[in-house]
Amino acid sequence: MDPLSHPSRPAGAPEFVVFSHKQNEKVSFFCRPTLWRFAEVEFDPWVKEVSVNQRFIELDGGRVPVALAFEDRHASVIVISKLYLGAGTPVQVQKYADDNGVLCEVLDFRFLKSDQTRYENYLLMLSYINKHRESLTERNLRGIVAQARSRLGWSADLQPSDIQFIQRLMNYSTQLGFMNTRLDTKDLVDTSYLDKASR
Repeated sequence: MDPLSHPSRPAGAPEFVVFSHKQNEKVSFFCRPTLWRFAEVEFDPWVKEVSVNQRFIELDGGRVPVALAFEDRHASVIVISKLYLGAGTPVQVQKYADDNGVLCEVLDFRFLKSDQTRYENYLLMLSYINKHRESLTERNLRGIVAQARSRLGWSADLQPSDIQFIQRLMNYSTQLGFMNTRLDTKDLVDTSYLDKASR
């Protein structure tokens, strides 16, 4: 996989600009599924060597932009938007991946339906951390907790698995250095109703 010039924004495509803590810079995505996948990657403590829209792969039908590339514990991974395959096909992309020893994900809008709440929560947490990164200290934790509670207004619908998910996100954020204070889910969300319901 040869890094080539930065893929240009496709004509008429939306642009989603976000700050990547793993790259320590702003990055752009040109379709929603790859943006959502990126948000998950940002919270994965095992992921490294992230690049966003910095590579192409060469297929018989021409160049295909790689929206997201990264290394995890097991393999190199490339993420491609089906929307921008051009004359290429998912089968050709998979053959390229197999020939080059990388894992490949070709995402379309069905990806957004696979686990929408989880990916929306990744984006909400990433947005919150980006907005408040400098202020996440013990000194002003109470104000931050109040703001987080307003962001998590759907807490009345939380299940125990949601609480565990939010806690994992916050733990990852601390491990990755996004936050310098460890937060506990019970500081953000009142879960007493869950305890009462389980009795």
